[in-house]
Amino acid sequence: MEKAALFAEAAPAIGVALSVDPAELRDAIASDLASGGIVDETRTLTARIQSANTRKKLKAVKLARGIYRVAKGYASTDLGNAVKPHVEEMGRALTRVKRTKKSTTPKQPPATTQADPAAETDTTPKQK
Repeated sequence: MEKAALFAEAAPAIGVALSVDPAELRDAIASDLASGGIVDETRTLTARIQSANTRKKLKAVKLARGIYRVAKGYASTDLGNAVKPHVEEMGRALTRVKRTKKSTTPKQPPATTQADPAAETDTTPKQK
């Protein structure tokens, strides 16, 4: 953009014809330079916050899985009958969904129909 501003100043007839204001171009450059650092820092801050939240969630999931392992053992005793429904619900909530591989079945080629030989006659006149 600075090059365009310099060109508009060097060739004022063209700059006027195109309604180019070099000061406006330079203002756009300055605005971009002034706000560029803020935008970059904001993106960095957002990424760090998301990363921190992800770490907290992973730590909580690890803790919940540990509690579930202990709860399964406790629920198998006579004292654990009261918490069995809770343990089963925790198990359903914490169960990882297993990914299944997509089975690729070979596609059948489209059925071809045989053309009628009588329909293949050429009725267009030929040039000599």
